[in-house]
Parts: sequence; C-alpha cells; structure tokens
Amino acid sequence: MDIRQLRFFTTIVDHAYNLTRASKHLQISQPALSQLVREFEELEQVELFQRHHGRLTGLTDAGQQFYQN
Repeated sequence: MDIRQLRFFTTIVDHAYNLTRASKHLQISQPALSQLVREFEELEQVELFQRHHGRLTGLTDAGQQFYQN
C-alpha cells in the first residue's frame, strides 16, 4: 500500500464508511474511490471493509488490524 492508498483508506474510515463524503474530502469522484478500494483489495487479496448490499458498513478483522497499525 502506498501513502495515497493509505490516505484513502483512513479517510473512508474517518468518514464513517461513507464514500460520498470521503470522496468529497479527498476531491476525487466517488466511483473512482470505489474502484481504488476494489483494486487494492484484489491486488492484496484481502478484504478490508464489511459490505451490506454493496455499501461499506465497517471494517473486517484484517481492516481493523490494518487501521490500528
């Protein structure tokens, strides 16, 4: 994970998993942010976020551990 991806990850968590608010804060489009999250999870073969009906609802155990570190 590079510093940009780390910033995106922490911003999503800090904005209560709301991609719209996080993307506005980061000044990128929401679809671009969603794509970056998906690509990172696929590349690293780890799921960081819990999802319900396509929406981020929280962190997985791996995501929580990553956020704490």
